[in-house]
Amino acid sequence: MLTIFGPQNSGFCDGISRRSFLRIGALGVGAGALTLADVMRAEAAAGNAARHKAVIHIFLG
Repeated sequence: MLTIFGPQNSGFCDGISRRSFLRIGALGVGAGALTLADVMRAEAAAGNAARHKAVIHIFLG
């Protein structure tokens, strides 16, 4: 069960606990992955040729 603004035992200054924040983030990542798979499947079915894309990757760690 997803409860965004449930009982607030301990939280940050904005009222969202760390656990709730991680649940919401994981839900968003899962929903985005499903949507991305559907988009990729639709592009493959349409037969659109892939275009080259420029990517700049900066590693800060």
